[in-house]
Amino acid sequence: MTRKRSDSIAYQQEVASKLADSLPTPPMLLSDRAMVFWPIVIESKRRDAWTGADLTFACMLCRDLAAIAELLTVMADHRPIYKDDKGVIRAHPAEKALGDLIARAQSIARHVQVHARATNGPAREQQGKNQLERDLASSILGADDDLADLFARPGVTLQ
Repeated sequence: MTRKRSDSIAYQQEVASKLADSLPTPPMLLSDRAMVFWPIVIESKRRDAWTGADLTFACMLCRDLAAIAELLTVMADHRPIYKDDKGVIRAHPAEKALGDLIARAQSIARHVQVHARATNGPAREQQGKNQLERDLASSILGADDDLADLFARPGVTLQ
Protein backbone atom coordinates (compact mmCIF):
# COMPACT_ATOMS: atom_id res chain seq x y z
CA MET A 1 0.00 0.00 0.00
CA THR A 2 1.38 3.39 -0.93
CA ARG A 3 1.23 6.41 1.30
CA LYS A 4 -0.97 9.32 0.33
CA ARG A 5 0.79 12.53 -0.58
CA SER A 6 0.43 15.12 2.16
CA ASP A 7 -0.66 17.74 -0.39
CA SER A 8 -3.45 15.59 -1.87
CA ILE A 9 -7.17 16.04 -1.34
CA ALA A 10 -7.46 12.44 -0.11
CA TYR A 11 -4.88 13.13 2.61
CA GLN A 12 -6.67 16.33 3.65
CA GLN A 13 -9.98 14.46 3.86
CA GLU A 14 -8.36 11.74 5.96
CA VAL A 15 -6.83 14.29 8.34
CA ALA A 16 -10.12 16.19 8.61
CA SER A 17 -12.09 13.04 9.41
CA LYS A 18 -9.64 12.03 12.15
CA LEU A 19 -9.77 15.45 13.85
CA ALA A 20 -13.10 14.47 15.40
CA ASP A 21 -11.75 11.19 16.83
CA SER A 22 -11.23 11.14 20.58
CA LEU A 23 -7.79 10.62 22.08
CA PRO A 24 -6.83 7.03 22.88
CA THR A 25 -6.99 6.21 26.57
CA PRO A 26 -3.69 5.62 28.37
CA PRO A 27 -2.93 1.89 28.75
CA MET A 28 -1.30 2.55 32.13
CA LEU A 29 -2.60 4.49 35.11
CA LEU A 30 -1.43 8.11 35.04
CA SER A 31 -1.52 10.62 37.88
CA ASP A 32 -3.42 13.86 37.37
CA ARG A 33 -0.11 15.66 36.87
CA ALA A 34 1.00 13.19 34.21
CA MET A 35 -2.42 13.18 32.54
CA VAL A 36 -1.93 16.88 31.74
CA PHE A 37 0.78 15.82 29.27
CA TRP A 38 -1.23 13.00 27.64
CA PRO A 39 -3.00 15.14 25.00
CA ILE A 40 0.22 17.04 24.31
CA VAL A 41 2.14 13.84 23.61
CA ILE A 42 -0.64 12.02 21.75
CA GLU A 43 -1.49 14.94 19.50
CA SER A 44 2.15 15.16 18.45
CA LYS A 45 1.62 12.55 15.77
CA ARG A 46 -1.22 11.11 13.72
CA ARG A 47 -3.64 9.13 15.85
CA ASP A 48 -3.61 6.15 13.51
CA ALA A 49 0.20 5.97 13.80
CA TRP A 50 0.13 5.01 17.49
CA THR A 51 0.67 1.33 18.34
CA GLY A 52 -0.07 -0.30 21.69
CA ALA A 53 3.62 -0.31 22.57
CA ASP A 54 3.92 3.35 21.57
CA LEU A 55 1.03 4.25 23.86
CA THR A 56 2.75 2.48 26.75
CA PHE A 57 5.93 4.46 26.11
CA ALA A 58 3.81 7.61 25.79
CA CYS A 59 2.56 6.95 29.34
CA MET A 60 6.16 6.72 30.53
CA LEU A 61 6.95 9.97 28.73
CA CYS A 62 3.99 11.69 30.42
CA ARG A 63 5.17 10.48 33.82
CA ASP A 64 8.68 11.78 33.13
CA LEU A 65 7.36 15.15 31.94
CA ALA A 66 5.27 15.46 35.11
CA ALA A 67 8.31 14.62 37.25
CA ILE A 68 10.38 17.18 35.32
CA ALA A 69 7.73 19.84 35.93
CA GLU A 70 7.67 18.98 39.63
CA LEU A 71 11.47 19.12 39.94
CA LEU A 72 11.56 22.45 38.12
CA THR A 73 9.07 23.79 40.65
CA VAL A 74 11.26 22.54 43.50
CA MET A 75 14.39 23.96 41.90
CA ALA A 76 12.76 27.37 41.51
CA ASP A 77 13.24 27.82 45.27
CA HIS A 78 16.79 26.42 45.41
CA ARG A 79 20.10 27.27 43.86
CA PRO A 80 21.55 24.71 41.43
CA ILE A 81 24.86 24.74 43.31
CA TYR A 82 25.58 25.22 47.00
CA LYS A 83 28.35 24.97 49.58
CA ASP A 84 28.09 22.01 51.92
CA ASP A 85 29.06 22.00 55.62
CA LYS A 86 32.74 21.67 54.71
CA GLY A 87 32.64 24.55 52.23
CA VAL A 88 32.80 22.31 49.16
CA ILE A 89 30.74 23.52 46.21
CA ARG A 90 28.27 20.86 45.14
CA ALA A 91 25.49 20.53 42.62
CA HIS A 92 22.02 20.26 44.07
CA PRO A 93 20.93 16.57 44.05
CA ALA A 94 17.75 17.49 42.19
CA GLU A 95 19.88 18.79 39.30
CA LYS A 96 21.23 15.30 38.63
CA ALA A 97 17.75 13.80 38.82
CA LEU A 98 16.45 16.52 36.51
CA GLY A 99 19.19 15.85 33.97
CA ASP A 100 18.49 12.12 34.07
CA LEU A 101 14.75 12.65 33.63
CA ILE A 102 15.26 15.04 30.72
CA ALA A 103 17.61 12.59 29.00
CA ARG A 104 15.14 9.74 29.49
CA ALA A 105 12.21 11.85 28.24
CA GLN A 106 14.20 12.81 25.14
CA SER A 107 15.07 9.17 24.53
CA ILE A 108 11.45 8.06 24.83
CA ALA A 109 10.32 10.92 22.57
CA ARG A 110 12.77 9.72 19.92
CA HIS A 111 11.59 6.13 20.40
CA VAL A 112 7.91 6.93 19.86
CA GLN A 113 8.86 9.53 17.24
CA VAL A 114 7.26 12.58 18.80
CA HIS A 115 10.39 14.72 18.76
CA ALA A 116 10.41 17.86 16.59
CA ARG A 117 12.04 16.46 13.45
CA ALA A 118 9.89 13.32 13.43
CA THR A 119 6.62 15.17 13.94
CA ASN A 120 7.36 18.29 11.91
CA GLY A 121 10.03 17.27 9.44
CA PRO A 122 12.84 19.56 8.38
CA ALA A 123 12.38 23.18 9.39
CA ARG A 124 12.36 24.33 5.77
CA GLU A 125 9.05 22.49 5.20
CA GLN A 126 7.20 23.97 8.16
CA GLN A 127 5.71 27.06 6.57
CA GLY A 128 3.83 25.05 3.93
CA LYS A 129 2.63 22.44 6.42
CA ASN A 130 1.52 25.09 8.91
CA GLN A 131 -0.37 26.96 6.19
CA LEU A 132 -2.14 23.76 5.11
CA GLU A 133 -3.17 23.08 8.72
CA ARG A 134 -4.40 26.67 9.20
CA ASP A 135 -6.40 26.54 5.98
CA LEU A 136 -7.96 23.22 6.97
CA ALA A 137 -8.77 24.45 10.49
CA SER A 138 -10.18 27.66 9.09
CA SER A 139 -12.49 25.78 6.75
CA ILE A 140 -13.64 23.50 9.59
CA LEU A 141 -13.96 26.14 12.29
CA GLY A 142 -15.11 28.97 10.06
CA ALA A 143 -13.20 32.09 9.13
CA ASP A 144 -14.88 34.20 11.81
CA ASP A 145 -13.98 31.83 14.63
CA ASP A 146 -11.37 33.06 17.12
CA LEU A 147 -9.78 29.59 17.17
CA ALA A 148 -8.79 29.78 13.50
CA ASP A 149 -5.92 32.13 14.34
CA LEU A 150 -4.36 30.08 17.15
CA PHE A 151 -1.75 28.50 14.89
CA ALA A 152 1.64 30.18 15.09
CA ARG A 153 3.08 31.60 11.92
CA PRO A 154 6.16 33.69 11.20
CA GLY A 155 5.87 37.40 10.72
CA VAL A 156 2.76 37.90 12.86
CA THR A 157 3.08 40.39 15.68
CA LEU A 158 0.87 40.17 18.74
CA GLN A 159 -0.92 43.27 19.85
